[in-house]
Parts: sequence; structure tokens; C-alpha cells
Amino acid sequence: MAAPMVIDDSTSDQQNPSPTELAFELNPYLHSIERVAADHGLQHDSGVSFGGSTSKSPKPVESTAGTGSNEQPRTSRFLMTPAGSSASLKRPSVSSAEGSHSRVKRMIESPTLTGEFDAQEDIWADVSRRLKPFGDILRHERLRTDLGNTSLAEDCVGLLTESTRRYKSDSIALSEAQVEMMRILANLCIDHDENREKLLTKGAPQGISVLLQTILSLDDQSFRSGITTVLRTAAGALLNLQLDHASTQAALRADERSIGMLLKLATDVRVYELGDWYRPPRNKNENTEDWKKHVSTGSSVSTWAWRIIQDVCSGDEEEGNAKSENMEKTSSSDEGEKPIESLVTIDQPAKVANLLIHPLQRLLPPSSSDMTFQGNWDADDVSDMMESDMDIVQIATELIESCSLDSKPFRVSALEKVDFEGQQSTILEFLVHFADSAQSPDAWSFDREESNNLPPKPSDEEAAKEVITKFSRAKAAISRAIVCIVGEDENMTKLFEGQGSGQGGWFTEKMKEWMERDAKDRDDLVSTAMLAVGNLARKDAHCIALVHEHHIVPTLTRLLDPSADIKVAHGTMCLLKNLAIPSQNKRIIGASNDLISRLGAFLDKSRDNVQPLQFATVGLLKHLCSANVDNSFDFVLGGTLPALLDLIRRTDDVPTRMEGTRVLVNAVKSLWSSALTPAANSSNQTVDPNARQRARHVLTCEPVVSALSEMVKNSTKYPVLVNEGILALTLIAASIDDQLSSGAQMVARALQTISSPRRKSSAAPVGGNNESSTTNESNEQLPRLPQRQTTLDALASAAPNALPVLRSGADMIATVLARRDARMPPQFANNACALVQALVAPHQSTTADETVSAPETSDPVQTTPNTNEGVDAISNLLQSLRPALEQLSTVGPQESLPIAQKALDSVRAFLK
Repeated sequence: MAAPMVIDDSTSDQQNPSPTELAFELNPYLHSIERVAADHGLQHDSGVSFGGSTSKSPKPVESTAGTGSNEQPRTSRFLMTPAGSSASLKRPSVSSAEGSHSRVKRMIESPTLTGEFDAQEDIWADVSRRLKPFGDILRHERLRTDLGNTSLAEDCVGLLTESTRRYKSDSIALSEAQVEMMRILANLCIDHDENREKLLTKGAPQGISVLLQTILSLDDQSFRSGITTVLRTAAGALLNLQLDHASTQAALRADERSIGMLLKLATDVRVYELGDWYRPPRNKNENTEDWKKHVSTGSSVSTWAWRIIQDVCSGDEEEGNAKSENMEKTSSSDEGEKPIESLVTIDQPAKVANLLIHPLQRLLPPSSSDMTFQGNWDADDVSDMMESDMDIVQIATELIESCSLDSKPFRVSALEKVDFEGQQSTILEFLVHFADSAQSPDAWSFDREESNNLPPKPSDEEAAKEVITKFSRAKAAISRAIVCIVGEDENMTKLFEGQGSGQGGWFTEKMKEWMERDAKDRDDLVSTAMLAVGNLARKDAHCIALVHEHHIVPTLTRLLDPSADIKVAHGTMCLLKNLAIPSQNKRIIGASNDLISRLGAFLDKSRDNVQPLQFATVGLLKHLCSANVDNSFDFVLGGTLPALLDLIRRTDDVPTRMEGTRVLVNAVKSLWSSALTPAANSSNQTVDPNARQRARHVLTCEPVVSALSEMVKNSTKYPVLVNEGILALTLIAASIDDQLSSGAQMVARALQTISSPRRKSSAAPVGGNNESSTTNESNEQLPRLPQRQTTLDALASAAPNALPVLRSGADMIATVLARRDARMPPQFANNACALVQALVAPHQSTTADETVSAPETSDPVQTTPNTNEGVDAISNLLQSLRPALEQLSTVGPQESLPIAQKALDSVRAFLK
């Protein structure tokens, strides 16, 4: 952390001036202030008129009014020369103190004084009395604008700077004068942005920051009451100066020393430590009333310092932005622009993190239950202190979350060893321990039994309950921070692959333990574990190890119960979706606890209000059915297919509908696979031909073909989806339904169907890592699991929607054949030619040796009598596609000429 600013002067005399030197250095500021007071009819309480007349004898007064100090008040034995007297006084050198100002010198060095220290105390006491009326009057808005247009602010900043240059911790009068200076600065800017801007240009925030740095750099073991009052006034002034004022916040953010000072102020145990109010005094000789006042003042100082840090380091960003994206991996490209970086970069990130977690340590056992109450606190005091403590905890946890989300250095540093009260540990270990074990102190509870070891119950029952609710939210923020930290690529590798060194094994085992907790009692830990392990499961090797070595699948699939908490179900589904990507894991997951047949319950209409959960479910099904025949059997024959088709039919959410249709694509490709296409059957098991035929028969139906045709028609922005739909339709077109009509006839009818445009709820890309964008009360509570970017994501993000709206799937097939979209490679046109051939082939005269096979398959196609209606549908479709085929067979590209010519010949033969 940056060291406090050192005030450097050329001579020691300037740092420790004589009373004469001090008097003349302060005199210009006081004369200016007197003029301001005279112009506004103000009079201070020393008996000296600001207008130039003096009383016959100054009256001793208490100089503590408005300062909050309980130090013994001093009687002034020195008065500055009033305005309008003799000559104006300039700052003298040490050798020029005699002469024209000998009367002032004689007053300072009067033999009635006990020494220079007392003389300087008198000077500062007089300054306090001269400033106090301004602080009082500025509590009301009447003169704020008028006084803001005077030199008052500049004079106070000058006085504050001079007082800091010669700061003495044992000077009571100096402390009281500084309080009055900062009262004026604080009250000038209450609800007054114009004055805030003026105070910024006069250097008020910097002047206060330097004073605070000076005090915090003291070696004192504790602070006397007068110093904590100065700290409280300074913190309040800074809070007012920057409140909703972007320029002041930016100025503080740009100064590492100021941010470092504020964090030190918020966490300095000499000021306040969380829970001090229900613990005995640190100094056994301190009486309980003095301790109560110190704790109450220190609590205000610490709370205000935390609030300033939060305001300054959050900048202009909307709070909701970070929260809504808190589970996604942060892009490092714009991290440097994040305001929170101003906090992380004040020192080594691990040291900053250590300070941020400082107040949270008091909430871990045994500290959270360590109470030996001593004090005269009433119920209202308890309510105030409890809410103040909760404010500190809430702000600290939100800052930790923001740092974890927006700062890569912070995330990386969370795995570095730091000192925790003499023990070496990492920030991540502490956060995991906090999420698991932190408890709200018994003193916060309204329902507890009265005890001599505890303070009275809080006076406000509703406020006490709200504090407990806020505590739960604070723990949730820490859970989100854990997920973000684990999501950092460097940390993912260390935590997973470093198990042998002790760096990572603890984390995986702890997350497994959390997953096995009863979700009804600790659903927060179960959800966090899902998301955190999901962040580890962003590499195939990690996914395979988690399934085959750590055996976490049975635990996960048991959690997927329709009655499970939504957050738990969503986290589990997302994690399984990641784990199902490697081919080695697909069947283990699909077969565990009859998973695939149970997924249909999460696609039911009753879950439509939680579309992120439905989206995750179809994503899991998509991966499970990809290149896996056995999982596709379970999906098609186990009852989940109708639930998916019903979801595709009724949902208006584009990502959910498209991903649901891709499940059908993968199931078709798997079930039409053969020994010639081993990549399509990753289960490496013998396939029951009868089961395959039954599954194909079920898939060759109007709802499936219609859904595929709709995806082809509506995917102008996503060429990959167009190609996937064409491939699936080609496979189905080569099939024959032995009771009704051929698959080719179904495909022809579906492609020519003109459907009404569907209402779109989202324009988001339909990639593997995009959640449904439909928002509602349930959805907003669901965190989002970081995913690996798919090829589809990259294509969708770069692809403009330049094509017109198409009326039917046939229009898109013609577009592909004519190559009107430059994003579609020649292979896409070749696949469209294969579809044309598949439509024609079952209706051509064939011999036993001329059975038709779909592309990349070897299963013979049995022919059945054709219906006139079906043949007409094929004929009409081919007529509409013929011009595009002729163009492709003529102009190419070269690699498409042979297959285009072959398809064109088939069309011409069919249409004769």
C-alpha cells in the first residue's frame, strides 16, 4: 500500500514554528474569514466581533461545540489581530518577528504562559471559535450558495493544510480546530454539487486525505477520543464531498494514496473492529463509558470509509450490470477500464484482498460466538451498532465480488499464500471457509434468550430480521466471488492439475463435499459447488477426470429431482452439460439414475417461467445425443421426445427453440449412423438393429420433420444451423414409413409449408454458452455457468443478417443451392444437392442392387407404394429448386459441379 504523503519543508523551523511564526502564518486565512463573516453578519463566541470591534475582556468558552470531543476545553489566552487593525500582516521570517508586530509577539511570549505548547494551543483554540459559527450556520441551506461563492472554502483548505504540516497527536486544540475546518467543508456541499465542484478545485478532498494519512501513520497503539473525532469528521466530509459527484470520485480514484488510506481507515483496529461493541475494552484500564464512545465513533468512521470506497471504486457503472453477469468469465480486454482496478492496484492484489476480508474474519467461529459483553448499551444502541456492522460486511463482500468479477490480477492473487493471524493460507481458502462456516453473531439475533454475556436485544425486530437477510446476501456474494475466481484460466489449471502439490486437491474435494450436502438445508453451497466445478470443467481432460476419477455423476443425477430447488437444478444441469461434451462421458451420464427419461419433467409447461433451466436441459440433451446411439435410444424411446417436441412447438424463446431442434438433429445423425461412420457412435457398443429401426420409425414423423424445416427456414443468421437441418432432413428423406408415406414425402411437404412468423423473445446468438434471454422473477435469481465458446457462437457473432425473410424451408434450400450467402461454404451446397437426391431416389425405379443410402450411411432403404399427394409435393418442391440447381451446375464452384449435375439429372428424370 502506498505510504502516507510526507510533508517536506526546507527547514525544521517551518515544521515546528514558534507561536509567533504560527500566528503570522495563519493570520492571512483568519483575516479573510473575518471579512466573509462581516459580510454575512456572523459573530464568533470569543467576544471578538468579526466586524472589527473587540470586547473589553474575552470570555472563556468551551470550544467543543460541534466537534463531538469530550476533551477538557481550553480558555483562550491569545487572539488573532482583528480585521481593520494597524497594517495587514504577512508571513514573517524567523528573524523578522520583531518590529512592527512587537505587540503580537509580546502577547505570545507573555510570562503568564507556561510555554510554547500552551501558546500554540491557544492559537488553535481561537481558530476553532472563529470557524465554529460557519459550521453551525451551514447546517442549514440558507447561506450555502452565498458562502460557497466566497473565499471560505479556500481559507479552510489552507488552514487544514497548515494544521497538517505541523500535526501533533497530543494537541487537543489542534484537533478541535481541524474538526471545525472540516465541518465547514462537509456542510458546504450538502445537496450542493456546485460547491462540491468548487471544493474539488480548491483541493479539499486531497487536503483531508493527507490529514488522514498523517494520523494513520502514527505509531500510537490507540487513538484518544479527540483523534477519533477528527477521523469521524474527516470521513464524513469526504463522504459528503464525493456523494454522487463523479468528478470528485474520479479524483480520489486516480490517487492511489487516497484509496489506500481509505482502506486502511476502514480496517485499522485502532479505529474500529467488527463487533467491538459486544466485547470488552482492549485496554483493561479504560472505563466502559469511554470505550462505548470510542466504539460508537469508530464504527461511524469505519462504515463511512467503506461507503466512500464503494462509491469511488464503483464509478459510473450500474450495480445491476455486474450482478447479472457475475457467473460469466470476464473478458480481460477491458479490465483496465474497470473502476474497481483502482482498488486492486494500490498494492499487491493479495494484500488488498487480505484487507478486504479483514472484517469478515470476526464472523467465523469461534470469533462469531466469542462475547463477553461489558457496557451500558441500550436496545436502540444495539440496533444502530448491528446495522452499522452489517453495512460493513455487505460493502466488503460486494467489493470482493466486484474485484473477483472485474480484475484478473485479483482473481490470480486469490491463490497466493497470505498471512491470516499467523497462519499461511490463500484468499480462496478463506472465502470457501467463510461461505461454509460464517455465522451471524448471537448479538444480532432478536429471538435469542437474554444473557449477561450479551448486550440487550435490538429494539427493532423487523430491522434485526433484515440484517440477517442481508447477511445471507453477503454470503451469496462471497459464493459468486468463489465461482469467478475459479473461472480464471490460470486458476482452473492450478486448482485441478495441481492436486499432487496440495494446491488444488483440497478444492475439488471440498466442492464434492458441498454437492453431497442436503440441498434443503444448504442449497447455497450445493449451487456454488455446481458452478465452481463447472468452471473447472472447461477442458475435456478435466471433464473426463471428474467423471471417471472423481465419480461425481451419480451425485449430480440424484440432485435432478423435479421438486429440487430451481437454483440447484439449474446449476446441476449446467454442470452436467459441460461434463457431457467429451465422448467418453456421454453414456455414463446418460445411463446414470435413468437420467434422460427424467429430463422430460424439466421441459414441461409448468417450467416455462424458468426458461434458463429449460435451455440448460435441452443443451444437456443435445450433448448426450451427439454421436451416441444408446443415449439417442433412451431419448426417442424413453418418453422425453414428446416433451421436447411440445416445448419446441409452444416456446417463443428463440435460443430454446433452436437448441431443442438441434437435439433432434443429433438424435437423427446418431440413429442413422453405421460402421462406416464411427464418429457418429461414440458408445462403441453393438447396436440392436430392432431398437434402431423402432427409434428411426418414431423420429420419422411430421412434428420432427416440421421442426427441422422451421430451423432451416429461420436460421438466416446462423448458417451452421441451416446445414445441420439439411443433413437431418436428408437422412429422414431417405427413410420409408412402412404404413403411411415415405420420409421424402414428409420432408417435401414440410419444406413447402408457409408458416406465420413467430414472436421473438430474443435476438441473442444461439450458441452453446448463451442462456435464454427471457427474464422474469425466477430467472433473475439464476446464476450463469461459464461455458466453452462453440463454433456456432463465432459464426453468429460475425454474421450480418443480409438475407430477406424467407417464406418456407424450400426458399432457404434454394438460397443455399444458388449460393446467395457468401458465408455458406461449397460443402453446404453439396449437402443441399444430397437432400435433392434423397427426395428423388425412393421414387425412382430401382433394382435390388440399387438401394439408396443416405450420405455417409449404408443402411438399405426399403420402398413402399407412394401416395399421389406425396409425389405431387416432391414434384412441386423439385420444380422450385430446379433453377438454383441449374445455376449451381453451370457456374459452380468447381467442387460442387459433379454433385450438382448428378442432382439435376435426377430432378429432370423425376419431372418427365
